[in-house]
Amino acid sequence: MVVYRYEMPDGGGPFCTREGQVRAHSNIRFDDDTLYCCRSVSKLKEWFALREINTASFILTKYEGEKISENEREIIIKKSTAKKIISCLEK
Repeated sequence: MVVYRYEMPDGGGPFCTREGQVRAHSNIRFDDDTLYCCRSVSKLKEWFALREINTASFILTKYEGEKISENEREIIIKKSTAKKIISCLEK
């Protein structure tokens, strides 16, 4: 499945690093095999806008990977199967 993410330069999302370390709480860590993504760039922008997260410092990244679950707002894929297709800085 092809999905999209906004990632920080360290490869993580807005709340956790790629390794699962919660950015706001150094004592909390998630050691699972998941990446949270969206089906399209427009859904991704909508997700960030709803949470009022500024995307200026994020990198738009496209992945292909094995889907774990999906709901109306997001898709979870297996981190171990995630293959980065492209990364780009949006202007």
